[in-house]
Amino acid sequence: MDSLAQFVKARRKATGLTQEAFAQRAGVALTVVRKIEQGKTNLNLDRVGQVLSMFGHELGIKETDKFIPYTFTAVLGNLYDRGLIDREELDGLTEEHISGMQFNEKGLLKDHRAARVRSEIKKIMERNNLADSERPDYLGI
Repeated sequence: MDSLAQFVKARRKATGLTQEAFAQRAGVALTVVRKIEQGKTNLNLDRVGQVLSMFGHELGIKETDKFIPYTFTAVLGNLYDRGLIDREELDGLTEEHISGMQFNEKGLLKDHRAARVRSEIKKIMERNNLADSERPDYLGI
């Protein structure tokens, strides 16, 4: 499947419009079209919707079995939802992660227990035969 950037760029080029002309017709700023085509992630969804409507498309939600976690709590919640850990294990690891959060002298969050929680997640993955290649983000948090 094409990325949003690839989709918009290919469709816009197929119309023969420059980014500027397309932005005018879509009723968005030129920077919106540029950001979309460059694959930027800090986009206004209303503006993306306006651009997609020019091609007869709209934003939507698609169910997928791929899960990309960005936080320990997201990973732990996903493992619990899938039945790979029980409630006690979920609560224990979540509590350990939260209680390990501290701020350094510059006021930046540091998590001195992150390595242990990451290690526990890896054990859960191994116990359930989830290969690192199948869930690489579980270990990269």
